[in-house]
Amino acid sequence: MKRAKDIMTSPVVTVRADQTVREAARIMADKHFSGLPVVDEEGNLVGIVTEADLLERSQRLSVYAVRKTWSWVSPYFDLNDLVSFRQGLDHLAGLKISDVMSRKVVTVEEDTPLEEIASLMVKHNVNRVPVLDKQGNLAGIVTRADIVKAVANG
Repeated sequence: MKRAKDIMTSPVVTVRADQTVREAARIMADKHFSGLPVVDEEGNLVGIVTEADLLERSQRLSVYAVRKTWSWVSPYFDLNDLVSFRQGLDHLAGLKISDVMSRKVVTVEEDTPLEEIASLMVKHNVNRVPVLDKQGNLAGIVTRADIVKAVANG
């Protein structure tokens, strides 16, 4: 039976909570990752930041900008919205990761069976789970793609 330690990616690319959203977005774009574990200065896991976190936050900023621009929301595109949305994205990019990250992180241990990892991902609607060693340190990360590869390779 395969376990987290058999399929996890290690070492893990992480970001710190005090880095900017722009820095996290650049790492995600460059490495084709959809999320990153967030660690403190000592390397302790403190959260996770995902594309979904960024999109949710940018959507909230966009809606705020539209409401600020109009007294009601029109179904038609307006150039003012584009400018406001761009300003919202620029604002988002300058925020700290700690402002947008999820603090409740589903984690597993190195010996967690593959089936349990898959079940946790479905139950909590997450696409990745950090893997902790016996001392609680970040040892790796398992993504949905890792599980698919494990199933494909038997």
